[in-house]
Amino acid sequence: MELWNLLASRVGFLAEYVHVGWFGCILHIIDILSSILCLFYGSAGEARAPNPALKSPKFVVKKAGICYNRRMIITYFGKEFFKIQQGDTVVAINPISKDSKEFNKAKFGSNVVITTTNHPDFNGVESATFGDTEPFLINGPGEYEVGNVFVRGFLSSSEIEKKKYINTIYLIKIEDINICFLGPLDSKDSLSKDLGEEIDEPDIIFVPINGKDTIDATTAVKIANSFNAKMVIPMDYDKESIKTFIKETGSEDVKPADKLTLKKKDFTGGKITVALLDF
Repeated sequence: MELWNLLASRVGFLAEYVHVGWFGCILHIIDILSSILCLFYGSAGEARAPNPALKSPKFVVKKAGICYNRRMIITYFGKEFFKIQQGDTVVAINPISKDSKEFNKAKFGSNVVITTTNHPDFNGVESATFGDTEPFLINGPGEYEVGNVFVRGFLSSSEIEKKKYINTIYLIKIEDINICFLGPLDSKDSLSKDLGEEIDEPDIIFVPINGKDTIDATTAVKIANSFNAKMVIPMDYDKESIKTFIKETGSEDVKPADKLTLKKKDFTGGKITVALLDF
């Protein structure tokens, strides 16, 4: 029935385009077909079987040419290196440089590269570049908008191997999912007051937990709780730190996954959710 209503409403407008001739009509027919595809499949390149229980086209919201309600896929490559993909958009965060001791040869193409710290463990743009396409680089405080990716960076600090570095904490919005990425934060005191006022219940917070050059698992959990995050993902961990993190969060039943697939509806209020990623 919803499909019929959609077709009827679209065809009804064709009368307004008759005066522009066949070309205008053809363009509008293409728009009709596009709406039908979005209704049934969510987005180009990600097929979904038609849902017979679908009662409203509101299931898919289109805004500024973006088809929402798509899956976000998060993949972890060690240290603080993540690939976040939603539809055709690929964001790489803290890719590991080939000059790093942690380099693991992971490589893929991306639209946006976000780096928190100018250190080989976190600034390997080449690891997220493929072919002739250069990704847009975000590497410091400020506000950025790249397609459907919105980023705000806040100044903090980090100490790696007894050397001080600038660390940028990012609030990232990819379509309808809000992310907080702490980077190699070395102390809770490094969190600025401005950041605390800006963060409002992020859907996901990425926290370092190794306790050597970064905050430890206990501090990471406290920060995640203080920001009322809905989901926490630990990074830069070893056997001991992940064991402590699991104990602190009471997530003994959570099994590590190769990839994490999420939608906005997966984030609910109440107790914080823990997600563990293998690499």
